[in-house]
Order: sequence, then C-alpha cells, then structure tokens
Amino acid sequence: MFSEHDPVYVANGQCLPTFGYDFQKGHTYTVFYTIEKNATDSGRYLSAEFSTKDGLQQTDP
Repeated sequence: MFSEHDPVYVANGQCLPTFGYDFQKGHTYTVFYTIEKNATDSGRYLSAEFSTKDGLQQTDP
C-alpha cells in the first residue's frame, strides 16, 4: 500500500503522479512536489497551478 512518506520514482520524460485524485471540471488546483536526488542532497520544491474551467490549462508557469 502507498504511504505519503514512501519515495516515488518517475522516469525521465514521464509525468508526475496524481495518486488517483479526482480532478473535477470547473475548478482551479495547485499541486506541490518535493524532488530529492538522494538522502544527503537538499530537495527542490515544485508547484504548479492549473484550471479545468475551459479544459486543462496551466495558469501559472
């Protein structure tokens, strides 16, 4: 079973997972990820904002 503390490995060129979240039409969402190279290097934080109001559109680069 998946735990939010378990690392998720994404291959180069693949999308980041949404973990089965049910995105609804007509809403705006923000997602946050922490990207870590390994246990000793500092992580990087990534966020993306997008809307499903008029189809899927990124709202913040």
